[in-house]
Amino acid sequence: MISLISLVLSILLTIACIILFNKVRALTTALILLQKAPSSAAFVTPQTPPTFHYMQSPISTTQNYDSLLSPQLNQWPSIVLAAITIISFVGVLHYLYKQVCTKHHTKLILEISNGLTCLTIPVVNLPLCPSDWDIATPNNITNMRISGTFYTKLNVEMSGLSIVNVHTKQQIKTLPGVACTRTEIKEFAEEAKALGIQYIGLCCGNASHYMRILADVYGKDPPANKFSPNMDQHYSFGDDKHRNDYYNDLFETKLKDNKAK
Repeated sequence: MISLISLVLSILLTIACIILFNKVRALTTALILLQKAPSSAAFVTPQTPPTFHYMQSPISTTQNYDSLLSPQLNQWPSIVLAAITIISFVGVLHYLYKQVCTKHHTKLILEISNGLTCLTIPVVNLPLCPSDWDIATPNNITNMRISGTFYTKLNVEMSGLSIVNVHTKQQIKTLPGVACTRTEIKEFAEEAKALGIQYIGLCCGNASHYMRILADVYGKDPPANKFSPNMDQHYSFGDDKHRNDYYNDLFETKLKDNKAK
């Protein structure tokens, strides 16, 4: 909000500077025009005295110095009007800001401390009073990170946070930041393919092994497939040639015992 007010004031001051510059330019132009032009006698000395014929000049309306300078110098009404406009604009912005702040009466704030300094982070703004909410604090806070370039934000992942309205028993859902497994990504890709979606991708939290699974489901063969899990090398479900003889004999013995039972 402060940056927005500063931007508006900068725009208004720029416009005022342009207007004042035009006024000063008009004033200097008027002063130049009012300067007395030198006569031709100052440059050329006539050899013979000239003869003059009296001719009555037509009466013309001319402006004096006061009529030319007074519109340029009398700027106090404009300055007062500009000041009143700026003050009124700032007052309206302040009123709107107060109205926005008073709409929510309960603010949930997370405090993070290292023992010496602390940092408060606004989590959510809630209507009504704090006594109207049953708030359970999170039992675990992990994965703190800073994101954003021009407007930075501190992101945290909290588990166990619960916000319930005492009167309506309605709970405000807080989505936990949980990473998906490769199996879940595969199921998501299979459902999207069954719906006929041809353009698919992942956003925040994406990784190379997730994109490899998406490509596999859609019939692609990316170069990273060489890093795909090979179940043949699994210690229990894999091929016998990839296991030690001891475990092969052990598994066969266990199978025989189970069949005998």
